[in-house]
Amino acid sequence: MAEKMALPQVNYVSDNPEQDWERFQDAMKHILSVPKDAYSDEASHKAAKPEPLNPRQNHHDRGQKMALALEQELQTYKRELANLLPQQGKFVLIQDDKVIDVFGTYEDALKAGYKVAGLEPFMVKQIQAIEQVQFITRDIGLPCLS
Repeated sequence: MAEKMALPQVNYVSDNPEQDWERFQDAMKHILSVPKDAYSDEASHKAAKPEPLNPRQNHHDRGQKMALALEQELQTYKRELANLLPQQGKFVLIQDDKVIDVFGTYEDALKAGYKVAGLEPFMVKQIQAIEQVQFITRDIGLPCLS
């Protein structure tokens, strides 16, 4: 039987997001190209279940933290809206309590966001004087079919 190998260990954080993304893609191609049983039990267990950032923190708490982070960005948007309105229709990039820049397209703002913030939370939002309300309901007035 072939000797089992450990998962490759790669540090994905640097000052160059494009290079980080390429290194991540290369590592994923390698992982996906090797049969599952080729990894050692310990390494595959670690890959399947990553350690939480804080041992006392579960997945729900991390999701809640992300929601709270975006709350700060939304508050920043509301606070800065009067200054942003002359550029209505464009897209603003906000991280924490700072307006980073304004862009003509969503895609440009998103690319800049990943360049500036990496995997840290940031928000891209179209600048609008009047917010369009999005309301979705499951109650569509049809009888239950079951």
